[in-house]
Amino acid sequence: MSTMKKAVIYSRVSTTEQTKGYGIETQVNGCKEYAARNNLEVIEIIKDDISGATRIEEREGGLRLLEFVTNGSVDTVIVWRLDRLSRPPQNEYSRLLTTYEQFANRGVELHSVETGKIDGPMGAMIVFFKSIGASEERAAIRDRTMKAKVAKANSGKWVGNGQPSYGYRKVGKGPKAKLEIDEFEASIVIRIFSMYLGINGEKKVPLRTIARILTQERIPSPGRSRGRGKAWYSTTIHYRILSNDIYLGNITYKGSTVHYPELVLIDEDIWLKAQEQMVKNKKRSKRNRKHDYLLTGHIKCSCGGSMNGTYSVNPKKKKHFYYRCSRKRIYNHIAECKEKSMRLDIVDDLVWQWIESLISDEIALEEGLLEMTKEAENELEPTKNRIATISGILTQKERNLSRLLSAFGEEEDLIIADALQKEIKETANVVRSLSNERKSLEDKLEQIEITPEELDWIREIARKVRNRLDSGGTPEDKRFLLDILNFEATAAVTENGERCLEVRCWIGKDALLYISDVDRARRQWVRLLAKW
Repeated sequence: MSTMKKAVIYSRVSTTEQTKGYGIETQVNGCKEYAARNNLEVIEIIKDDISGATRIEEREGGLRLLEFVTNGSVDTVIVWRLDRLSRPPQNEYSRLLTTYEQFANRGVELHSVETGKIDGPMGAMIVFFKSIGASEERAAIRDRTMKAKVAKANSGKWVGNGQPSYGYRKVGKGPKAKLEIDEFEASIVIRIFSMYLGINGEKKVPLRTIARILTQERIPSPGRSRGRGKAWYSTTIHYRILSNDIYLGNITYKGSTVHYPELVLIDEDIWLKAQEQMVKNKKRSKRNRKHDYLLTGHIKCSCGGSMNGTYSVNPKKKKHFYYRCSRKRIYNHIAECKEKSMRLDIVDDLVWQWIESLISDEIALEEGLLEMTKEAENELEPTKNRIATISGILTQKERNLSRLLSAFGEEEDLIIADALQKEIKETANVVRSLSNERKSLEDKLEQIEITPEELDWIREIARKVRNRLDSGGTPEDKRFLLDILNFEATAAVTENGERCLEVRCWIGKDALLYISDVDRARRQWVRLLAKW
């Protein structure tokens, strides 16, 4: 009695494919039926929601699939269609062939619901050239579609998939759709430019104030649902209104720009003045920044949003600095995030004390660097394995190409010579694609791999910072070290309701830094001073 072969089903869909009949469940059901027909025991179903152009070892599900193949716990991999494994870019067609070879080297069969079992090197070659044809056809379809859309845009038709820019509305349907000015929204656009520049009888005010005024007046804001009560943001005004040259009557689609005088809302000189003012404000903002936010770019809110440095001013004109969630709206009644802001002095001190404890102990630092190196090696192992596979295939194909060239040079029969020439071209394409894929992966290794020189560099930085601990080190030293150590912090609340930071970095185990305790202690100290 023969035992059933163990199979893993791999399904993949990108967001844009969800509506095109390629859904995950469609694939999985098809693969299950195929397994039942072919007496295969499905031990795992792996799903990925990602583009097929992403390397298989860089996908969460793809990495899981390679683990099954590598540890020998599976005999067969089933896919709904071969492009579920890979939809390679044009210069790396060989990715599908390389993946097949990785499976074959481990004795794992590859089955497609569409074409059945992929048999031997010849089957792999057929798979490879099918992928070339499919990719070229997709490129041709994409090119034809893009040309049609550009032509439509050039003729004044609307080609966008979403809502038109604020100040306009779409009229008509399908091929006859076009833009026209929305009088009410257009008046808001003009008012925003006027307030920002202080013209047309408006007082000059900053972006935050403009956003606050429009929100208070419950003016519909840009977005999918332009309903009343939606908040305005300074970033919305900056990027969607002031920086948008559609208000000059320009519509750009894929590098093709057409001017429509009937869509002009803002005079060109006013629009250019707004661009100059934004540049000046940006420079002034950098020059006037008087406080260093240590954790900018390293701290996240419990809701998943980033936390940014900000401050408030009390009646005595004293500034108090905080980290505040970027998803927290201007007004509490429409807040997406309820997380409280965190005092910068408390958070920065806690984090730096934790980092200081890690780098002060040279033995612990060396252990951390060793662990960091191991983690990097584990992360890059699939990439190194793939490079080894590619190198093996490439050596074989280069030998084949050499033999074909030699045979072609000696062949006198024109029919055979023509067949050899065709095979030479196909093999040369494979060699070129494999070389491109290997070079791309080697570049990736070079960017991510941690070298001995880099480890020595980290030790030297740690020593320099350690020697300055009495003075706390410069803000640049501190931020630089956080970057090197890949520091991350997340705001959290314990079961007991205590506010804390979940912190981690390459050389330290995950830890909790309690904000509540420090905050209570400082408030107690302030009360004692007040009594004294």
